[in-house]
Amino acid sequence: MARNFFHAQGLLLFVLIGLVGPISARAAEPARTFAVISDIHFNPFAVPELAPRLSNAAPKEWPAIFASVTKQAFARRGEDTNQPLLSSALAALSEQAANADLVMVPGDLLVHRFEEVAAQALGTSLTSDVMRSLAIKTEIYVADALRAALPGRAILVALGNNDSECGDYQIEPGGAFLSSSRETVRDLAGPDLLTPEFDETYRAGGYYAARHPTFAGTTILVVNDVLWSSNYRDACGTGGIAAAEAMMSWVERQLTEARAAGRQVWLVHHIPVGIDSYTTQHAAAAVSCPARAAPFLKEPFASRFVMLMREYAATIQASFAGHTHQDGYRLVMADNNAVGVEKIAPSVSPVFGNNPGFHVFEYDRQTGQPKDFSTWYLANLELASTTIPGEWRREYVFTEAYGQGAYSATAVNKIAETMGQSGMAGDQTRNIFRRLYPVSHGEIDARALPAYVCAFGNLDLSSFNACYCGK
Repeated sequence: MARNFFHAQGLLLFVLIGLVGPISARAAEPARTFAVISDIHFNPFAVPELAPRLSNAAPKEWPAIFASVTKQAFARRGEDTNQPLLSSALAALSEQAANADLVMVPGDLLVHRFEEVAAQALGTSLTSDVMRSLAIKTEIYVADALRAALPGRAILVALGNNDSECGDYQIEPGGAFLSSSRETVRDLAGPDLLTPEFDETYRAGGYYAARHPTFAGTTILVVNDVLWSSNYRDACGTGGIAAAEAMMSWVERQLTEARAAGRQVWLVHHIPVGIDSYTTQHAAAAVSCPARAAPFLKEPFASRFVMLMREYAATIQASFAGHTHQDGYRLVMADNNAVGVEKIAPSVSPVFGNNPGFHVFEYDRQTGQPKDFSTWYLANLELASTTIPGEWRREYVFTEAYGQGAYSATAVNKIAETMGQSGMAGDQTRNIFRRLYPVSHGEIDARALPAYVCAFGNLDLSSFNACYCGK
């Protein structure tokens, strides 16, 4: 509409350009974009007869092996991502993020229970060297597929609890998986963006810092918070606790230095802060309400991480996680004000029943502040196959779906507050969230909703229980 108006008013346009040329030109520029895709959970053994060939081949030879299967359905609900779904998802990401400055992957490239799936396909033991080699090969294959889909883009990969050659929640600090995946992670990020300590920190615990590709004053911290998880076990080593503590000290040091230098920080990690709503809501009925609450991270790391996010809220400009497979949020609160927001990205894997999806964000060219995002999802999962293409559609735009001016901590807090209200506005907002959380496949049961709403901004046990249990 503005374009037509100024076209009709040529003289006025001429005068305006003369007066405010550089500012007007900047205002007309489109926002920059970046993408977030998480929890791919690729299963290379979905066609079991391919397993021996994959085991004996290098990752660069795998595409030809997968191409030998000419007819195959996409992975269905209850299954992790197979090759057709992976190819379709990355093709959609390539199209929607063609102009993106950056792609962030908050973890879990490997299928759930990788060792069991691979051992069954190959007829070998869970602890064989073949299993460990295949885990590393699969991680590299998915990374190579991301690179092929997004050539020239900075791709920052965080490690998830399944990204390990030792087992779920069992990555070994200083171990073989970190050594073998280091160069792949370096290549995806772009060596020129990584800080000089990359080799040291990634080898020690799978964490690292990178310079933002378009904002020299912004640092991206990629954190392996699996080491802080309530479920973590250092089953293949002995340095897990020391590595977890060293990473926490590193995060604090990075934030301190960034604040002192006036730089902004983005966080990328796998496991959200706060309470696991699903596990809490599905606890046995006999368990008392306060005891049902299940924190994602263990102490003292859970409290320290949230404390840092609160203390350095003015420095942490954005935060991204995955792990839940659903489309969610976490709020960092201080004195009843929302001072930070963490976006939890949906998964590509449909194993937990959601539609596969990913986010594309818009962010301000001048400040780097995320302004809005859209969620893209696979709309025909039940029908899609190698002969019936996947239909990826834009599910929603945040500001349009929730009636907010921009994506921000304040906006997400307003959504949470509205969901807690009675009346039409509360009902409408609750229904929108219930539908969008599982990426438009079904919806959260209304009786279960309190566990999810309370988890928004109540990141510690006491405040969550006060909200959820009424105590």
